[in-house]
Amino acid sequence: FAVACRWARRHRAAWEAWLPEAEARRCARGQGMVAGGGGDPEYVGNVSAATTCARCAAGRFSTSYVEVESAPRVRAPNGEGSFETRVCLPCDAGTSQVAMGSETCELCRL
Repeated sequence: FAVACRWARRHRAAWEAWLPEAEARRCARGQGMVAGGGGDPEYVGNVSAATTCARCAAGRFSTSYVEVESAPRVRAPNGEGSFETRVCLPCDAGTSQVAMGSETCELCRL
């Protein structure tokens, strides 16, 4: 029993993906994880805080996110024991995005 508990604690990303509600947090391109359900989306950067997915708002872009055994990484390769989804990140300074659901930000025009 103790060995199984230790494994479960160390490999949360592996078994969490087996839970039915995990599918609600597997976001498609152009989307990112959010918490809550109503009003403006609250974009979150980890699977445990997410409840669903939403299109990325203007000023944000959608990028790959892999949580590997409780060590979250943005733009990391998917591997065994990982949970892959997407997050909405704000555009960097000097870039912008006016379209919702984008995967890149564009350089600002002067």
